[in-house]
Amino acid sequence: ILSQAFAALSEAAAGRPADPAAAMNAYPAAWPAPAPPAASPMAATLLKKTRMCAFHLQGMCLRGDACSFAHAIDQLQTAPDFRKTRLCQAFEMGWCQDKDCDFAHGQSELRAKPRSIEQCRLAHGGDELRTGG
Repeated sequence: ILSQAFAALSEAAAGRPADPAAAMNAYPAAWPAPAPPAASPMAATLLKKTRMCAFHLQGMCLRGDACSFAHAIDQLQTAPDFRKTRLCQAFEMGWCQDKDCDFAHGQSELRAKPRSIEQCRLAHGGDELRTGG
């Protein structure tokens, strides 16, 4: 496939008409897909283990314990609720009429974004309560 793409590019560079179908068919397989944008550390922490690992389900996950996705049902965490944590831009422009919109329609509906448990200063159980002075 790479040789097909190279041949098509060489023909084009030499001024000969290249076979566009060969070049188009060879290009996607010849070059790796661009990497997706990296998630912010906060998003990665909040979303960790909230979905099953598709690669693990196929027996192909290479990340093991370092994988951000769950490999077993008991590893699944509840996904954070991001509804109403950002203003609805369509509503601000007068376009959104969706009463079930996941975005806030004004400051009064705006909620605080979920925080990572590791960054939260509040106790999440009796074992995290401080006693004494």
